[in-house]
Amino acid sequence: DKALKYHHKSLQIQKEFGSKLGMGNSYNNLGNIYQMQKDYAKAQEKYWKSLQLFQELSKESGTTTYNIGEAISYNNLGETYYYQGNYDKAEEHYWKSLELSEEIDFKRGLAATYINLSKLSSDQGNFTLARTYGNKGLDLAQEVGMVNEIKQISELLYTEYKKTGQTVKALEMYELYIEMRDS
Repeated sequence: DKALKYHHKSLQIQKEFGSKLGMGNSYNNLGNIYQMQKDYAKAQEKYWKSLQLFQELSKESGTTTYNIGEAISYNNLGETYYYQGNYDKAEEHYWKSLELSEEIDFKRGLAATYINLSKLSSDQGNFTLARTYGNKGLDLAQEVGMVNEIKQISELLYTEYKKTGQTVKALEMYELYIEMRDS
């Protein structure tokens, strides 16, 4: 509740200064809080506003500078659809995030999106694809030092390898998960 209060205050200040970048970030932060609260309709509303602002900034600047904000917004929108069980929409938004992230070599965005695609593939029963995306996400997360994401994907990969009887790989992922959990 306090976080919502302060992010709303931040949004108001950004509006007063006319900072589209600040407003885009504030909307994204508000979306994150609503998503944590499982209020996916409000989260989507905030993420869409964030996305629109970053797209406007991209058009106005004529550069890819604001594609990071767009990529993050698309990934976050994908997550809201994922949590609602709308896997087609989730995948659509993940791919938009992935394309933008690849275009600007945004490795943190690539890692997060590959991890989300791995979870989605696993839930859809495509374990081979889940492992492929998971390993891509893990490699990128390790490259840029994303501890929480390494923990998240190593746990998922542990489960995937265990299901398919790949015990050596499963153990490797479990040990990595424990290491990251304890970090």
